[in-house]
Amino acid sequence: MKLANFDKAKEFYQKVTNFSGIPRVYYDWDGSKETISPLVYKEGNYNGFKNISSLVFGHNVWESFESPKEVSMKAENLTAFPFIKSNMNKLELADALVQLKKMSAGNDATAAKANQLIGNLMYNTSVLGYFRELFVMDIDNSNGGKFNFWTSEQPYQYYYKILRIKILWSPTISTWR
Repeated sequence: MKLANFDKAKEFYQKVTNFSGIPRVYYDWDGSKETISPLVYKEGNYNGFKNISSLVFGHNVWESFESPKEVSMKAENLTAFPFIKSNMNKLELADALVQLKKMSAGNDATAAKANQLIGNLMYNTSVLGYFRELFVMDIDNSNGGKFNFWTSEQPYQYYYKILRIKILWSPTISTWR
């Protein structure tokens, strides 16, 4: 996914079975002893594979990584793309991107919109995007060394995603995308 090779990503995600989430532990300290137990993900929370919102194809309303995605992001009109579900796992997301890539090859407004959605996803999952945790096996978009790219001589030392944006000009809608 990080290289925008959606077909290859789909092949890998098809091999995933019984993924229960990125292994994490829950620490509880009651003053006398520490209890460590495996973290159980709440239903509907992103766990490293499933519960990815279709807002990943949207755009920022404002930049706030601490705000809920429904506050920070605005959805795009996806009516021309019924294969994009409101809640997906990585396999469904890769499949949607494969379909979008095929649709983006045309010269009509639908192709322009497909390119825009791919570009939105690539930005939103980059180091600067709201969903920057999706392809780096992190559980949320908070802090961490991989996001401190402005303080390092090797800015992508911890974050390996390459952002590629395709710019398309469509004479049918007379705007740059």
